Amino acid sequence: GLSPQPESETMALVAPAPAALNPFPGVTASNTPSWLKPRLSGNGHREFVQVSKTTKTTKTTTKHAAASGLGLAGLAGLGGAMRMARSRCKARCAPVQTLTQTKQVKKFQMLRDFLGIGVLLGSFQAAWHILPVFLDLKIAADPSLPMLTESTLPVAKTAIFTGWLAGSMCLRHAMNIFSKEELVVASASGLVLVALATVILPHLTGGSLMVFTMLRFVYGILMNIATVQIVLLQMKMPADRRHQAVVWKNVFYSIVSILVAFACGGPTLNLDWRLEALLWYALPPFFGLCVSFPNWWKTLRSLPSIAKHKLQTSMELRELSSKAYTETETATDALTPMMRRHEIALATCFVACGCAFFGLSYSARQLSSNVYKSSMLLNMADILGFLAAMSADVFGRKRVQSCCFTLAAICLLICSTGVPGSAFVLSFAVIGRLCLDVSFTTVLVAMANIFPESAQKRVLPTFAIATRTGSLLAPFMGTLPAAISCPLFSALCFVAAGASLILPDTKNPEISKKAVRADDYQTSAKYRWSDQSSMTRPLRLQQPKPKRAILYLPQLWLRQSRGQTLTNATSP
Repeated sequence: GLSPQPESETMALVAPAPAALNPFPGVTASNTPSWLKPRLSGNGHREFVQVSKTTKTTKTTTKHAAASGLGLAGLAGLGGAMRMARSRCKARCAPVQTLTQTKQVKKFQMLRDFLGIGVLLGSFQAAWHILPVFLDLKIAADPSLPMLTESTLPVAKTAIFTGWLAGSMCLRHAMNIFSKEELVVASASGLVLVALATVILPHLTGGSLMVFTMLRFVYGILMNIATVQIVLLQMKMPADRRHQAVVWKNVFYSIVSILVAFACGGPTLNLDWRLEALLWYALPPFFGLCVSFPNWWKTLRSLPSIAKHKLQTSMELRELSSKAYTETETATDALTPMMRRHEIALATCFVACGCAFFGLSYSARQLSSNVYKSSMLLNMADILGFLAAMSADVFGRKRVQSCCFTLAAICLLICSTGVPGSAFVLSFAVIGRLCLDVSFTTVLVAMANIFPESAQKRVLPTFAIATRTGSLLAPFMGTLPAAISCPLFSALCFVAAGASLILPDTKNPEISKKAVRADDYQTSAKYRWSDQSSMTRPLRLQQPKPKRAILYLPQLWLRQSRGQTLTNATSP
């Protein structure tokens, strides 16, 4: 029943609404965006679509925010779970990775020690042993060295082994001052200097025999690196790899000997002897120092200070030492009667090996008319002999050593009955050399296995002296016919075969360790006294198995602490 009002009145009634609902109150109508301006509906009323749009947008935004919040929370939880799983995996895999890296480092260190100490400083000693045989032929033919002839150079060869013997006598004092590593560094550095002096001094002195002999005497003193080097190599290797390390070191020794004989008789036959000396004498020890001892120069410079400090310390100890200290030191370093017997037996084997092994090398000219051919055949036999020495792990070191000494003695005795220079003599000499290689390897292994490290300072110089005493005869044996030298070699091998039977057999290292533990336990537990108020005689224990005995000792201690009398106790 109401009449419609004018348009002006209608606008007056509804005009304030946009101002109240305007979300931007400070903005005038003219500046308001188009999407905020009111618009007329179909029935003539103004509506503000922005209100509904804002409401819808707010609801949609709330829904999206809730969904995104849940998604982010889920992603965060998933990321945390993945991080926890990754950390657990790393924690589980870390010990395995560390163990793998440690094994790789140990393998690399073992290979570096074998290459540096075993091959470059050990196997290439073959050049120092065999090269004088070929080098002296060129030196005697050198017109600028008139005093160095075929009749005088054997004296210089003998000076090598004389120096070797003199150096081995001083080895014990040197080992009391320096460690094995320091001795190897000093000897290898000295060999490099001797190689340079061998090339330079003969021409500066006009081929003086005295100077050349003294130079080779010093060369022999430094060759005592062989004894220390072979023990140091075995100390660097694991216990179950020592025999293999010595075998392969000797195999490479034979290969180097073959290369030297082949090169001197072929490619470098017309080469100047000075270049040959530098090639075989100087380069291997220098590279060996760089590979096995990266800080060798620092170690070499510290040797004088180490010697001075050791001498001052020893003088102070001598002044301030008491009787108890002297008795303790003597008891620690002294050898037992059994060790002394083993020392004498093993020294006999070293004398035989030094004389027969090096004697055959210097007798190459007596075995065949071609000295290079005989040297190559002998060194080829060395390879087979050193590889055959691995049979000691199967049949036992003592058995293999004594049998090979016996076979070598028989072959060398047969060799003395043939025509000098014939194939018959050369064949049996090669077979005898092969047996000597096996025996020599087992003797070197026994040197480190039989004696503990505390006793090696006393026995190593003895073995070095024994080897040099035998090898001292090698240059003179090389000038004798095979009918005279081979019977002497055979007699020494027979004596060494008998001495090998005295040595202990180390067929299985684990059995030896168990036997040592059992002996130690039996010695310590043979007589145990309980409380004197309840027991007046010693407690007897049967020799039980080591593992059960260790489990039984706590029970035994508890019974003794309660004062119970226990006789003839046995393992449960």
